[in-house]
Amino acid sequence: MTTSRESLRIVLSHIYCWPEVRRGGERYLHEVGAALVRAGHRVRILSTAPAAGHTVVQGVPLTWLRARALAPGWLGPQAQEITFGLQAGLWIAPRKVDVWHALG
Repeated sequence: MTTSRESLRIVLSHIYCWPEVRRGGERYLHEVGAALVRAGHRVRILSTAPAAGHTVVQGVPLTWLRARALAPGWLGPQAQEITFGLQAGLWIAPRKVDVWHALG
């Protein structure tokens, strides 16, 4: 258990994020991340985009994984979301993370 003085390593993930999609969770994802950074935590946002890359939004590092849809014929309309879950899990697995909060 951690105390309020300990910094947590937090990954916030959503298949889409600002500015690619501008609605619900995609909009406030960066604000939540920035608030957690101000509270002293180490935060990274994980999302998808047409091309992989990195940037910083509101002081929070953002990693884009390349958007993919594995087996769309079998997985149907959720192929991209399921693929992102697999990609995110594989990205997080070798890293030390205290909290992974997946939105969406």
